[in-house]
Amino acid sequence: MGRSRSRDRDRDRDRDRKSRSRGRGGRSRSRSRSRGGRGGREERRRSRSGGRGAPHGAPRGGARPYRNSIIPEPPKPFTVTPEERQNSVEFEGRLYASLDFYPPDKVEELSGQQEMKLMPDDWELVPKEQAVIDTVIALHGWSTNFLVLSQGETYWTNRGLKPGKIQMIWDLERSGRLFRPSQRGGLKNYKGRVLIRTCKPVPPP
Repeated sequence: MGRSRSRDRDRDRDRDRKSRSRGRGGRSRSRSRSRGGRGGREERRRSRSGGRGAPHGAPRGGARPYRNSIIPEPPKPFTVTPEERQNSVEFEGRLYASLDFYPPDKVEELSGQQEMKLMPDDWELVPKEQAVIDTVIALHGWSTNFLVLSQGETYWTNRGLKPGKIQMIWDLERSGRLFRPSQRGGLKNYKGRVLIRTCKPVPPP
């Protein structure tokens, strides 16, 4: 009987030890799980904030880094060559000329502009203005019958039959900054030039 009781006691002791060891294992597992959860949270926070974080001085909000702005060159001063001034008529501070810069008052055989000519810098086509028609077109010959304005309005010069009067609409042929009166059909038989002017008043020479 004594031996059986001792055996029972030994068995009870073994059971207690096993139950205690199991409890300790569960606690360690729960601790490791809680640590893993904290680590996962920290990694998520880092990923949301962009990893280790932006370097010191970097722009926030995805802004582009500062770049040195390019300073534009100052505009070129407006100039008129002596030849352009010599072959022009001044009216209200602006210079008026034919696109081929033919002398406005030179008396020669009538001719016209048949080739494409380049518009000089700081010059423009002339719109229809009655004061210009009366003063610039009607009072000068330009060694041609007609001067053509920006919308094709074509007026007689003082070398024509009716100085200062409109004759027709003569279309302008254009290619970039190249111009000439249209040479289609019978228009090539007319003598005319394109009238241009400076974009702004010019200083005195």
